Amino acid sequence: MLGGLGACDAPMKVVQLRQLGGRGRGSGWSRSGAAPPGPPPVVTRWRRLLVTVYSGRVVPVACPAGIVEDRMLDMSVRRRVPETLSPTFVLVFVALGAAINVVGGYAATLTGLPIFLDAIGTALVALVLGPWWGALAAVITGFALVPVSGPPNVLFSVVGVGAALTWGYGVRQLGLGRSASRFFVLNLLVVLVVSAIATPIVLFLFGGATGHPSDLITAALSGLGPVGAVFVDNILVNLVDKLLTGYIALAAASALPPHLIQGAVLPGGPGNRWILVVASGILAAAVILVAFRAIGV
Repeated sequence: MLGGLGACDAPMKVVQLRQLGGRGRGSGWSRSGAAPPGPPPVVTRWRRLLVTVYSGRVVPVACPAGIVEDRMLDMSVRRRVPETLSPTFVLVFVALGAAINVVGGYAATLTGLPIFLDAIGTALVALVLGPWWGALAAVITGFALVPVSGPPNVLFSVVGVGAALTWGYGVRQLGLGRSASRFFVLNLLVVLVVSAIATPIVLFLFGGATGHPSDLITAALSGLGPVGAVFVDNILVNLVDKLLTGYIALAAASALPPHLIQGAVLPGGPGNRWILVVASGILAAAVILVAFRAIGV
């Protein structure tokens, strides 16, 4: 019994454990299968057990054998047990994400660099709440920027929706948040998605030039033709922008209480190892940006 619940009523994860039994030192449970220090065990046998993560401890639980799944649980991945969030909290968090987008976009224009930083809030909401809530934050951002950028800016919210769905489903159904390398690949996937969506919008609305500092890159690539120049421009700019965006959002999401994360698995594992993951990603984006500037891109 755990907290008054029956053994099979508690939230459970399935693992394969090796029971090492015998005389002398070293008797006990081992997940890796390596023999403990001391005399070798006399009896060694495999058992399938259900375990539940309860107050930070892994506790063996007795359950009917038919319930047991035949798979291994990767204990290096942070498993969060989400709580049901109130509608008020969700809507406020989405609005906060849209506000972060607006502030980030404005800050990017002040730097004069060919980056956007207008999807940090979208990424944060998608990582924490889910893909469609992130998409809502992107749509709200598009309408919020109409007084500044004009009605055509609403069309670019479609780009934000594509990014939100990629980030949100990426750390859930696609499992691209299970390690630092997978999360890096996820951000590269976002680069491809947003570039593919943005290219026809830029060509339709502006003929290829939007007034953004990245127009210099488009002009330098004019030999590729309008479509090729705009697409490659978007790839290069978003390679830096979406890496920065994804890792800044990861830092914010990882700093939140774990129970707020709705069904996502984020890289970094328990403790503060996510800081190293975030620092590595931001450093990679900075190196790429410096390299681009050095060659005149």
